[in-house]
Amino acid sequence: MEPKTYLLVFHLVGMMIGLGSVTTLDLYLIRILRLAVVTRHDVELMHHVSRLAGLGLLLLWVSGLGFLYLYWIGDPEELANPKLHAKLGIVGVLTLNGAFLHAWVLPKVERAVGRPLFAPPAPAGDRFRLGACGAISVASWWTPFILGAVRELNFTLSVGSFLVAYAVVLAAVAGAMAALAFALDQ
Repeated sequence: MEPKTYLLVFHLVGMMIGLGSVTTLDLYLIRILRLAVVTRHDVELMHHVSRLAGLGLLLLWVSGLGFLYLYWIGDPEELANPKLHAKLGIVGVLTLNGAFLHAWVLPKVERAVGRPLFAPPAPAGDRFRLGACGAISVASWWTPFILGAVRELNFTLSVGSFLVAYAVVLAAVAGAMAALAFALDQ
């Protein structure tokens, strides 16, 4: 097999692990947003699934950098693909969001064991920050997945156009999260 085939397999495995685990985790967080009492099991599950997401993201970065290297040495015109630049930017946002989730969300959930996550006197912005992290997570995993799957988009739009589309997806997901949070508060 060619090196590109190995990289593609690692990239797809990373995407499957990451996208699957993050989608599961985001859906699970909706349950916690419903003011359910956080249990030790919730925390353990979130830690386990977040480690899987981290593994998926690591595989994406390693294989993605491998693709960049192969393009650089054998197919340098591929490095000019605006879709590639957009995907790199979005995965960068995804990586920063993941770091924030590990630094803020997971410890917050862990401290809430035995009570609802947003039990008083929770700061008003906590639910917003958690919803924003979830929206960024959903949009930042699914958008590169779709961009990677749709090869017809190669060299068709500018980086800015791809990023505007990403911003629209992000706004739509954030709006859905806000509507969900509002509905849960009723």
